[in-house]
Amino acid sequence: MLALCGSPEIERVAWASVPASVDPARGGGLDPAARGARKRWQIESLYTLLSSALGAADAPLNIVDFGAGSGNCSLALAALLPRCHFTLVDRNPRAVAIANERARAAGLTNVDAVAATAEAFDAAALEIDVVLAVHACGAASDDALEQALRLRCSYVLVPCCVGKLRLAAAAPFAADPAPRQARSALLRALVDSERYLQLAAFADHDGAAAAAEAGDELVNRG
Repeated sequence: MLALCGSPEIERVAWASVPASVDPARGGGLDPAARGARKRWQIESLYTLLSSALGAADAPLNIVDFGAGSGNCSLALAALLPRCHFTLVDRNPRAVAIANERARAAGLTNVDAVAATAEAFDAAALEIDVVLAVHACGAASDDALEQALRLRCSYVLVPCCVGKLRLAAAAPFAADPAPRQARSALLRALVDSERYLQLAAFADHDGAAAAAEAGDELVNRG
């Protein structure tokens, strides 16, 4: 079994050797003692997983990171895993421009950052080996998972901002508002669209707390 972050056996990253522009605690605009430290721990766990997948194989891994933002996750991984190629995908052009600038500042040649949604991105042309999605908000988590399943590749996915599913239909970048209901036929039979969106909001800590304060019936039934 792999030892991930928090285990004494974990292989820690020598952060002093990572270019400052791609270290989330130095070049990511995060508080080094709080969010920056937690982001480093997350990267260390992903690094352990990807290093194991890479092994001693001659062929590098092609990795796509959906919802990559300005690169606080994958840019450090690209510096640590120069044999791998990373494609950072985010729908925010400003975040993509920052990611590309940070990669240039670090001298990384194994990174591309592009502005696109997880749903619309043409990943099939890249022969992707691994899909990452640790900050794919709301319906984008489903879109990233569908890409991974379609490509039949490995994936690491952390559903993020699930409460935002209720905004999917109104989002100008969303071509498919399907996440407004459960994808499972069994769950659709048990939970209507309104209750599904309520349950999704409970997955986000703030949403659940607000619902509890308001005396929401589903929370009270908890």
